[in-house]
Amino acid sequence: MIKISPTFPGGAALPPGADQTVGPVVADLRAYGLLQGTLEQQSAAFSYVDVFRFLALACFVCSLIVFLMKRVRPKKGGPAMAH
Repeated sequence: MIKISPTFPGGAALPPGADQTVGPVVADLRAYGLLQGTLEQQSAAFSYVDVFRFLALACFVCSLIVFLMKRVRPKKGGPAMAH
């Protein structure tokens, strides 16, 4: 059953769980639940960004290591390196 908002008698429906008949204890618990959910979403986004930054830094360091490696030159008259 969809409850109709008394503020909008034209038929705007309230979201589920938006009863105005709950007590202050239940309202506090719902508010804490909403805050906890928002906090978890933000921490998940920040951890994703942290991992992305770490992997970007690791790729940058690996690319520097590649440029610092000594180039291997084939010896003249040696066997060809093939399969």
